Amino acid sequence: MKNWIRFFLCMAIIGTLTACGGQSSSGDTGVEGKMLAQEVQETSVEDLPVHQRTAWQNGTGFDPETTAILVIDDYGGDIYGDTTPEQEFLNAFDIVKAGRKANLPILFVNDAHREGIDLELELWGEHGLAGDETSQPLTGFDVQDSDYLLVKRRYDGFFQTDLDLTLRELGADTLIAFGTDTNICVLQTLSSAYNLGYKIIVPEDACSNELGVGTHEGAIDYFDQCYGARIVSTETIIREIKAVA
Repeated sequence: MKNWIRFFLCMAIIGTLTACGGQSSSGDTGVEGKMLAQEVQETSVEDLPVHQRTAWQNGTGFDPETTAILVIDDYGGDIYGDTTPEQEFLNAFDIVKAGRKANLPILFVNDAHREGIDLELELWGEHGLAGDETSQPLTGFDVQDSDYLLVKRRYDGFFQTDLDLTLRELGADTLIAFGTDTNICVLQTLSSAYNLGYKIIVPEDACSNELGVGTHEGAIDYFDQCYGARIVSTETIIREIKAVA
């Protein structure tokens, strides 16, 4: 706070000196003004926060008793049929399969928009409609009765849903989270997860940027810098899951 007060005082002095500069014959006032301006600039730059990685981000592993797998908007039912899904989805299938073997809770949070009224439909057209088979998790996940299927009507899986309540009742404070779209629903959901105090692990190669909003790499970097997420590969997280199975 003192530095900011100093900043404003310096600016006021610079303004005064600048106004008087034209009346000074020596030119000393102009030099003083430049020196003060440089000092103010250096002070303001020094005051900016510097990003630093957390102990969580630099660590490895997780507590299986307090960790859940959260799959965000990887839906479409049998949309792929006999064709092979993209690698990101294959990675997601493998993570969920490993998680089940380790008895980790598996939660799916998918769009379930109400036709004709949901705001997202104005921007993106009809998709993920409530009751539609294509709003169900991809068949490659082989959903089990022990899994938790939750629905949402906005990008954020926590907004106006019982996702947070369900996770807390499961005793989860750590999320292995991934899905579609990296820059939209995954980003918005992880924002709430961070604000609610969850520790986050993101297998970046199990996230998909299908709609082309921003870049996948930019979103992953954002998760790292702004949400304190631990960014890993599918191979790494599966190895860590197997270690606690």
